[in-house]
Amino acid sequence: MAGFIAVRVARSVCGENRANSVAALHCHNVLARSLDDGATWSIENPPGYSDYDRSKPEIRDCAALPGTGVPFGHPDLVFEIVWMEHTSDEMRRFFHWSTDLGESWSARYRLPMLNGHDHLEPRTDHLVDGPSKAIVFVSGDNMTTSTRPTWTGAWISAYHTTDGGKTWTASTVGEMETGVWKGMTSSVRVGPAEILTSVRNHRIVNKPHPGRIESLADVYSSTNNGVSWQFRSTPWMLEENVFGNPASLVKLPSGKIASLMAKGLDGVVKGVSGPRFIPGSDDFVLAMENGQLGRYVVATDTIVRLTDDAGSGPMTDPVAFRAPEMGNQVLIVAIENRQNVVVYQPPAAAGGFWTRRVTLPVPAASTESYVYSVEPFTVGGRSYCSLHLQLLPVTPPGDTTSSVWVYAMDPVGGVRLARRLDDGTAAHRIDPEWFIGQNEVFIYFNLLPTDGGPWQVHRARTGIAAP
Repeated sequence: MAGFIAVRVARSVCGENRANSVAALHCHNVLARSLDDGATWSIENPPGYSDYDRSKPEIRDCAALPGTGVPFGHPDLVFEIVWMEHTSDEMRRFFHWSTDLGESWSARYRLPMLNGHDHLEPRTDHLVDGPSKAIVFVSGDNMTTSTRPTWTGAWISAYHTTDGGKTWTASTVGEMETGVWKGMTSSVRVGPAEILTSVRNHRIVNKPHPGRIESLADVYSSTNNGVSWQFRSTPWMLEENVFGNPASLVKLPSGKIASLMAKGLDGVVKGVSGPRFIPGSDDFVLAMENGQLGRYVVATDTIVRLTDDAGSGPMTDPVAFRAPEMGNQVLIVAIENRQNVVVYQPPAAAGGFWTRRVTLPVPAASTESYVYSVEPFTVGGRSYCSLHLQLLPVTPPGDTTSSVWVYAMDPVGGVRLARRLDDGTAAHRIDPEWFIGQNEVFIYFNLLPTDGGPWQVHRARTGIAAP
């Protein structure tokens, strides 16, 4: 169904069906489900899903799958492969699925260990080719012959099924190489029988000195629907001993294939202050180490300085957005020295510097003084931003008390909105994210209990109407 999303992070699954306003999140073996666009939530323990790490439930042979097996063509399918470190090998891996976004789950079925694997990594990638046909890419090693710390490597296998998971075959993507860890694939189909897959590759080369690690993104291709694979190219090779992010393959509307990967740029502030794309452009805005803002021009692989602002300190965390009150002109919002939110507008003449349009200081009523996590959004013809304010300028931000706010970027009737959204108590809050509901804008944020308990997701009302 259009709008459905399923994401697996570690042992977490999130699904969303926009048409029916349904969402599901599995985290730490429980489900948090919402049936009304996130207005209300319930914590659930669906039978057959959330108990697998507290007991040893039955795992059936995949040949015993009923009917046509896993309904890979179902529009609301969430399919999960689970690896657990139980003593009995039969309890260590299985797959199961839901066709209602996590409300109910199938029985567990044993995933056969093929291609030399007896241990799998908890990251998978898949292609669905029909109601009963799929290819699942897994990374794993053989703990019998590769027991850590004398581990010798991990390799990629493509698991194939044509009967809904009742039987599986496997092919090796690339080679099994000593001292090489391969994982985190990203695959696209480019023809009826042609597939490309990108593989994250950590290689211990020991040259020119012992312990040197190369981190690459290798691309492999298959022209027979994954039966055999050939090395195609290495689009990315990071600097020495830098692990980097896994590359992602994307098929563009033109039919071309793009490989996306985090890349360090000289003279640029890295980390959470990283680049953001500029609307209507292939370029992105970034914070420069000289305290100014810059534009990375993709076509020429160059950085153009955008601002020449003395200000009160360095600019970080820039985000470009279209402002409806400015005729949808592209503006940039950034944080100045962790003290102010600053909005920049483009120069009147080509080649000039961007200039400040407005500076938003921390509200006088706030007991926290340092600005983080500014995210602009527009609704009802006006521009706003969500953010959190911290008592201390520390990283990670969860180590100090903080509050969640929403600002309007322009005043109405001479009054500019700056509203605190949490309950006003002293607590550790981070990562506010806006969500435009049917009638109102909401801000979701994480609350970190000081007793070390599980993180909590909270929702705050902004009072800003959504048309």
